[in-house]
Amino acid sequence: MALAFIDKALLHIEFLLNYFVESNETLQMGLKHLRAFLLCARKWHNHILSESDENVRTRMGSILCRLQDALVEDFDNLSLRRPYTYRSSNMSTRAFDFEECVYSFRQEIMEYYITLSDYSCSLQSDRSAEFIDSLLVNLVDIREDLFCGGQDPVQALREKMVFVKNFIRFAELQGFEPWKLQILYTRLDVVAVNAAILCHEWFCSNFLYSYSESSDKFQLKFSEMLQKIKGFDPQI
Repeated sequence: MALAFIDKALLHIEFLLNYFVESNETLQMGLKHLRAFLLCARKWHNHILSESDENVRTRMGSILCRLQDALVEDFDNLSLRRPYTYRSSNMSTRAFDFEECVYSFRQEIMEYYITLSDYSCSLQSDRSAEFIDSLLVNLVDIREDLFCGGQDPVQALREKMVFVKNFIRFAELQGFEPWKLQILYTRLDVVAVNAAILCHEWFCSNFLYSYSESSDKFQLKFSEMLQKIKGFDPQI
């Protein structure tokens, strides 16, 4: 049931991003960050069901169920079969309601991310690439918002993620067996989840902080995250 909801929600998100929200940055932001979370949840869903303890399964499953209950009515009001009948005049109201809804789940989404960060699991699949790509889009938005000058930790983090992702893809095309790349899969997953945590914090901060306070705070947080990323020899 959770996967069916996630797949349906992702379809609606892509529909909105492609057809209706080019001029509405607020709704774009909310949709992009929700997309990253849902892709992350979809990537690790089966692992959580099979590997985690019962308390974790129950808690994380409950988060998705509550999110589904909150969003399903809003999504069902959109018709994928009649995209041009949706009135742009409703977008401002919908943008506010949608962002408020996502923000109301800030603690649950953060709990989900933090729980995942405690797992060193790694799943080799195209869905992993989708999650990474979604995060890279959000990092571009954050970089533009923070107006980083000089040392740019957001761009540096993005470049590291792009490099490892492309290197993994290159190694796969060269025929390297998955077990030889396991350390790369795991490291990229760990970095991605921690980047998702910072992206989520940044999204929520737009409700709480002035620009200058938020900017300084997150430049420091991204810098600290970069310092924790250690070099390694993949030995392949």
